[in-house]
Amino acid sequence: MDHGQQIKELYSIIYKLINEVESLKKINAELRQELEKYRTPKNSSNSSKPPSSDFPKIQKTQSLRTPSGKSREASPVAVAKSSHDSVSSDDYRVIMERYQITTHKESGIRNDPNDWATGIGKPRYILDLLLSIINVSVQTVEIIEGLPKVPNCCLDSI
Repeated sequence: MDHGQQIKELYSIIYKLINEVESLKKINAELRQELEKYRTPKNSSNSSKPPSSDFPKIQKTQSLRTPSGKSREASPVAVAKSSHDSVSSDDYRVIMERYQITTHKESGIRNDPNDWATGIGKPRYILDLLLSIINVSVQTVEIIEGLPKVPNCCLDSI
């Protein structure tokens, strides 16, 4: 086989390989498009997104209290305190839920929010967030306790 024949044969092989690569690119694109149907949205469990970007997983809890049958006379301050207490305890619960270390059962991928916080240069991020929520809660209670008492005669109209 002479040199010219070898070059023609190599060009032929290269041409076939180029056609095969183009064909595989098309198949790959079709498979990627098909795969998109089954892809789950990214969140902190399956990506490098911070846990604070997830939607909160608020679980409705059931009260363990049983009704006493007594009528309850509530002042606006008591109502504000009780609604504030439930909101802040939910805030703490959401923060604790959202920022715990988890491992995905199927893939074994470990999600550690501390790694993310360290990665952005704020290793105290979660602690500071919790402290700011506690601070706001304490200040809110102080404001509510500083409100003037409402006389009972005015409660009848509420």
